[in-house]
Amino acid sequence: MNNFLVYTVIVVCVFGFAFAAKKRLGLAGIALAVGYIISGAWGNTVANFVSKYSPSVVASITNYGIEAIIVILPAILLIVFGDSPKYKSIIWHLVGAIAFTMLASTFIVLIMGDSGSINDGFGAQAYSFIQNNSSVIIVSCLIFSLLDIIAAKVSSKYEASK
Repeated sequence: MNNFLVYTVIVVCVFGFAFAAKKRLGLAGIALAVGYIISGAWGNTVANFVSKYSPSVVASITNYGIEAIIVILPAILLIVFGDSPKYKSIIWHLVGAIAFTMLASTFIVLIMGDSGSINDGFGAQAYSFIQNNSSVIIVSCLIFSLLDIIAAKVSSKYEASK
């Protein structure tokens, strides 16, 4: 399957899920970073275990696919089961979903490395841009996540004082 198509589907699904959740995504952004660290530490071990002891359909998922799932899983669990406030404005809701999607996409591109590269067209330019600017994207999105957490805390204290 074409790598560009796979990335596009992942990005659209992550954005759709983040936007549909209607929750503040600051903690979920931090959870993505935690998932990336866990994936780096345990990704190969989990991938080898899954490929060894799972049905052939699951075993056919590459190590990179399993590592990508490990990155996204803590954030998904936090969004689904966590209790977080909602954005008051649709604009901030959209910005939060975009930042969350950019962070998830960057982590996935870093996991895939050169094996997941896209060789032609717009996809190659986007992939190259993400790889070359991954540090800036990650730091920017994590700062946004921290500011989002602080804003949620300040907002809830302000509303409680009314």
